[in-house]
Amino acid sequence: MAASSSGILPAPRLDDLRVQPMLQEHPHVHDVRGSARRRGERGRPLSLKFHPKTGDLYIADAYLGLMKVGPGGSEAEVLAMEADGAPFNFFNGVDVDQGMGDVYFTDSSTVYTHAYNTGIMIHRDAAGRLLRYNAWAWHATVLKAGLPYPKDIALSADRTHIVVAHTGPCQAFRYWLRGAKAGHYGLLADLTGYPDNVRSDARGGY
Repeated sequence: MAASSSGILPAPRLDDLRVQPMLQEHPHVHDVRGSARRRGERGRPLSLKFHPKTGDLYIADAYLGLMKVGPGGSEAEVLAMEADGAPFNFFNGVDVDQGMGDVYFTDSSTVYTHAYNTGIMIHRDAAGRLLRYNAWAWHATVLKAGLPYPKDIALSADRTHIVVAHTGPCQAFRYWLRGAKAGHYGLLADLTGYPDNVRSDARGGY
């Protein structure tokens, strides 16, 4: 779920696999899942993020890739479905650099799709990726590959690094975007459970 400046909260509708606005005063969310085949054919939105400067809503769809809906709504536009020659297999978390407009996201596995995500845990798959979509060049690149089940991500308040939640190993890692550590991917925390989502608290914590 992501809130726009107008107070509208788009939420992924799991019954018909659409992203539908819902008013804050009258929240109502359906949670009726379709078959794995149907989700693969029509998409499965997992994460949403607004870019207030443009009013664009970015959508991480497990099957269809990185998508965008303009401020006026309408059908989502697919922005990217592959990076460095490898197609997205399990698109998951997304966050937006509110200054530059770049979009960061995860591909949880290049082997297993969302429909068979338990295979990632069972086989200890480490074929996930952290990626960046350049909003000006319309191009996606891989920042880090060979990751064990990366899910959601959060860009730091100062935009110097990204925190990635790893479900399988129960850990959070940090990828540095700027400064002396730029390009370094290191452990931030060992966790007691299986992390799914991660959010910045705007004070330097998560």
